[in-house]
Amino acid sequence: RCQDFMAGLATGRASVFGRVKKLTLTTRVVEGFDSMPYFAMLNTLLTELKNPATLVWEHFLDSRNPREVIETVAQAFTLLSNLREIDMILGQHYRNPGLDFPIKALTHLHTLSIAWDMYHYSCRPPADVLQSLGSVLAGSAELKHFAFKCPSGFEDSGTLVALGEIFGDETRFSESLELSSLQVSGVIITGDEFQKYLPYLRYLEKLEIEHDPSPSSQDHMGEICRLLAAAGVFLKRVTFDAFKDPAVLHYLASFHRMTEWSLPLEKRYIQAIAQCQRLEYVCCWVAIRPEDVQANNASALRSWLEVCLHLPRLRQLKCLPVPAKEFDTTMDVAQAGFRI
Repeated sequence: RCQDFMAGLATGRASVFGRVKKLTLTTRVVEGFDSMPYFAMLNTLLTELKNPATLVWEHFLDSRNPREVIETVAQAFTLLSNLREIDMILGQHYRNPGLDFPIKALTHLHTLSIAWDMYHYSCRPPADVLQSLGSVLAGSAELKHFAFKCPSGFEDSGTLVALGEIFGDETRFSESLELSSLQVSGVIITGDEFQKYLPYLRYLEKLEIEHDPSPSSQDHMGEICRLLAAAGVFLKRVTFDAFKDPAVLHYLASFHRMTEWSLPLEKRYIQAIAQCQRLEYVCCWVAIRPEDVQANNASALRSWLEVCLHLPRLRQLKCLPVPAKEFDTTMDVAQAGFRI
């Protein structure tokens, strides 16, 4: 099939690929499968692609991958002048580890999303790979949206990943870099590290910090919100999954243009939420206890409904139940998400 495909490209019968806007591909070695015809076809195809704006790429760092072919593929992407978004699933083979990060810096790239795959091989991102990723960030001056998600809690996954490993030396970054969206999951992000990169986050509108594996993660949120407030950075969309510092609520309630809110919700958050008058969509996970059902007790939901009645732009309210065994009995609501 690969040879037929290449023949079609050579004869011009596959000219439709010149109009492709989104490219999805995988470069993972499959046991018992000769990958060379596939890579040859891919290289031929990339010469025909002119207009892709989005690349979705699943790639595993595997020493069995032909290095020169992967480098050729990566180089071809740098020649796609319309490429604005890269969404990548990245992992490493535990028996045949490779260390070459396949993406190069792209000055015209707007969105870069990396999801590290631990489900297949259960190992943390190597330091060399994270350093290469930092080089991509430093060299992509027009980047606006960056996401890095690394599952935490795996046995034998090694040292936890910290934000400083991903971003690296802040002096390498272009002065024109102005991220408007930062999403990290499974990454330790302290106030001290966040402060180092704050000059490149002064136009931040969306911040998601989830599953910080540090025992001090709840304190980190307070430090970060203090830094944002001091720098005059007020978010429109925020996702935190754990915090205890009152500074977080004070910060969130101080700016009334919030349009998206995703936080674990407790009664103490009601006043802050009520001040976010631009919310248009509310989705909440309501903790339902068997005794509440038996007593026809809807108090856990009623207080949030009363708040929503006073949100003038609210368009949709969605309430999802959380089984009793899955929530902390000290909370009325396990989690809620708010967005446009």
